[in-house]
Amino acid sequence: MELKMPVFRFMLSGAAFATACLPWSASAQPAGVEAKADTVLRAMTTYMTSLKQFVVHTENSLEAVTAEGQKIQFVAPAALTVARPDKLKAERRGDVR
Repeated sequence: MELKMPVFRFMLSGAAFATACLPWSASAQPAGVEAKADTVLRAMTTYMTSLKQFVVHTENSLEAVTAEGQKIQFVAPAALTVARPDKLKAERRGDVR
C-alpha cells in the first residue's frame, strides 16, 4: 500500500490562511455582501492583524484505499503557528508522515 501525504496542500492552505489575515485596504463593499457580515469580517481581520503570534489547531483525516479495496482512515492533529512578521510553522502529528 502506497500513501502520499498531501503536506504541500496543508502548507499551502496554511499560507493562504496567513495571507488572509493580512490587513485589507479600505475598499467599497461588493454587491451582495451584507453590511453586518462585512463589519464582522473586518473586525476579525483587524483583531488578527493586531496579534504578534497565533496558533490554529486542526484535526485532519486522510483516507486511503488498499489494493484489496479496504478503506483506511488516518486521523492526525496539526497546528499552524504564525509569528509576525516572518515566521510560519506547520506541524502535523500522526502515523502517516
